[in-house]
Amino acid sequence: MSDHLVRAMVEDADLRALAVVATDAAREASRRHRCAGTAGLALGEGILAGLLLARLHKLPRRVNLQIACDGPLRGVVVDADAEGRVRGYARVPSVDFPSAKGSLLGPAFGSSGLVNVLREMTPGTWYQGTVEMPARSIARGVEAYLSASEQVESIIHLVVRQDAEGGIGAAVGVLFQRLPEGNRAAMAAIRARLDEGAVLEWLEGEAGAPAAGRLLDHIMGGAEGKGGENLQFFDRTGVAFHCDCDRSRVIGILGSLPAADLQEMIEEGRAEVTCDFCGDSYEVPAQELAELLAAKTRS
Repeated sequence: MSDHLVRAMVEDADLRALAVVATDAAREASRRHRCAGTAGLALGEGILAGLLLARLHKLPRRVNLQIACDGPLRGVVVDADAEGRVRGYARVPSVDFPSAKGSLLGPAFGSSGLVNVLREMTPGTWYQGTVEMPARSIARGVEAYLSASEQVESIIHLVVRQDAEGGIGAAVGVLFQRLPEGNRAAMAAIRARLDEGAVLEWLEGEAGAPAAGRLLDHIMGGAEGKGGENLQFFDRTGVAFHCDCDRSRVIGILGSLPAADLQEMIEEGRAEVTCDFCGDSYEVPAQELAELLAAKTRS
């Protein structure tokens, strides 16, 4: 089963629930940016968080999640939309803190950080919110953002595991929100279940490709003792790494530059532009740059 995200309600507790499997998307992002172990784990967590935020409500259409920190990683940037398309990068992809149990995330974040979320509510209209990132954790930082921006109690749990070669072996995440009449005790039970390792337990026991719906069943089975009986599933969205950069956009960006910058590129013989999000590079020869400069001069 390919990467996907499901949305559901925990009916008898009045909770919103989402679960996402994004192993292939996280692996592709890490591969494109040649991430070392720790950087790949951080990018994977960012991708999970971005996808969960983008599908939390009917709006926003798109979410841009920016994690900034004072540690050697410097941060992670992720862009996700409601159709399950996601892209992102680690600011310093070479960062790794290996240990006997795999790469460590905490030291990469340093001692402080910020979570900045841009949400496109309608085409061209963005809402921005920024909070401090507590406990050197992307999940706790996004929880703090949701608490501040929506005043809604939320639980986010993100798990990215390494494979035997130090790459991305699995990337799964869940998000629970208590609605106005929601059961506080149920939320506490879910958090306890997650803290006890329910997601890792599920990954170890899952036969075949992981399914996000079964992950929610597993968590609720331990927290409420009812499994899927109290889960009402709404929809399933496919997830994939996707970047919408292309050569025409690059030409448009170059055409907006000052004439002096274009002239300098012409003298250098070419321009090369690399997309931060996907790593693809575009080369524009001097002749094409000269045409852009001529068009700018005529206008």
